[in-house]
Amino acid sequence: MRLLLILSTIISVVVAPAIIFADSIVLKNGHRVESEKCWEQGDLIICRQYGATVGYQKSNIAEVIKISKNTNKLKQGYEKSANVDAYRLKIAYKVQQEWSYDERLAGGRDLNAGIVFKVLPDGKLKDIELVDPSDDEMFNQSAYSAVKNAVPFPRHPSGLSRPFVELGIRFSPSGVK
Repeated sequence: MRLLLILSTIISVVVAPAIIFADSIVLKNGHRVESEKCWEQGDLIICRQYGATVGYQKSNIAEVIKISKNTNKLKQGYEKSANVDAYRLKIAYKVQQEWSYDERLAGGRDLNAGIVFKVLPDGKLKDIELVDPSDDEMFNQSAYSAVKNAVPFPRHPSGLSRPFVELGIRFSPSGVK
């Protein structure tokens, strides 16, 4: 139990910032967009993604899924966010273990890359995408490889009935954040 508490603390301090998504938008074309936070502003749904603010026309959105601040449950009947968040932490921790990039290779540049991917119920990787590449191809490839090398991921926890869990992770030379 004490080891679990220590591991949870380490994960929350080191890895938790890697999980950058909390709210989701389902577009009418079927794509799902994960973001830190979404809010309504006129004819737009505004989202914070990878530190930037992005707006989506309401007419292109099928559904907005937000985490309720009071109950910490997902609206629309989705699973409790704590169950999904704990699973995402496990995935992020596995990716963190695989991430390796010598900061000297960055040459003082502020390199960052964002990768989004899905994990299927059996722990297999699906649809890995470099959504916010740096200008350094070797850095991008290293981030991509960290995700690929972390496979297989743990199976979805019992009670999680999603066809996949989507994650977004930001990589920097100093680590995953």
